[in-house]
Amino acid sequence: MTNNTGDQKLKIKNLICEWANARLAPTSYFIVFILSCFFLSSACYAADELKIGYVNFSVLFEGYYKTEKAEAELKKEADKKQEKIKEIREEINNIRKKLGSGVLKQKEKDKQKGILEQRSLQLNRIIRESKRELEVQREKAIKEIIKDIEAVIKEYSEKRGYTLVIGNRDLLYADEKLDITKHIEDLLKKEEIEENKK
Repeated sequence: MTNNTGDQKLKIKNLICEWANARLAPTSYFIVFILSCFFLSSACYAADELKIGYVNFSVLFEGYYKTEKAEAELKKEADKKQEKIKEIREEINNIRKKLGSGVLKQKEKDKQKGILEQRSLQLNRIIRESKRELEVQREKAIKEIIKDIEAVIKEYSEKRGYTLVIGNRDLLYADEKLDITKHIEDLLKKEEIEENKK
């Protein structure tokens, strides 16, 4: 039972992170285009005015306290929906046992067959709706988390005069001195501490 719960939680976390990575991942062509435009126009800046940084967004996303909170809420909602599905499946199994017992009269058999058909349709509908509702809830949570992290990155970058900050997903190489991930992590943790004080 514990392993199943752990596997389900890990699956939810992986789904969240995969969706986020797909949402965040710029194409290599886009990165090349942006960097090309930036460096072609760099003649307009003095060399000492250029300040570039990069962040590992996956690290920030996975370590953010709101990501863990969203995972817990999604799991709670998924468990609730799964419980409802389980109840209907048990009812369907009980009806099938009655029909296979051989003790029901034809009128009662017909009645139980009608109920079985209704419950089967209900089960399929609930499974579809549950999947769709969880997907919408997950996407909404991810968008809010990404928005929060991007806001912290923007504020940090503006205060420290960064000309350009990019994600490291499609970078082939960058000096580690340009990595500001740890600074953003610290700010996000500070936000968590302040949130817990409320």
